[in-house]
Amino acid sequence: MSVDYFIMSFHRFLIDCWPSISLVLERLDWEKAPYFLENWMQANWELIVEEQALESGELLAPYGYNSSVGCRYTRKDAKLTHEIICKKKGKSGFKYKFLCFVSIDNGVFRIEPPFDFVDVEHVETGDRLSLAIDEVEFFVEKLT
Repeated sequence: MSVDYFIMSFHRFLIDCWPSISLVLERLDWEKAPYFLENWMQANWELIVEEQALESGELLAPYGYNSSVGCRYTRKDAKLTHEIICKKKGKSGFKYKFLCFVSIDNGVFRIEPPFDFVDVEHVETGDRLSLAIDEVEFFVEKLT
């Protein structure tokens, strides 16, 4: 199966689980667990995407805005081997590093459903932007 399949499975998982995780977040002691949501997303990213799309011993760049290996939920000391790249469907040229799914509500970016956009970083310039999820396709690339 393609990495696109696993990433879209993760996308559906986030949307389907959001009502339950929202209840947890409402009662969460944010002072004790300020990175709970990031850890929850990262742990599931590793299980749903990384373990399914890569070979044993290969590791994806973390989900989200911080790309350091310390942001992983497991194997925080291991070397990253791969990253997810986005390209606009039907277009050649620009490549973007996938960061995460977001929603835009009245011009405000939110980490909540419907997760209809992806935040990405231009591979060459480092500029960050949001693209509609239905405009992109996902690929896995080996880090050099």
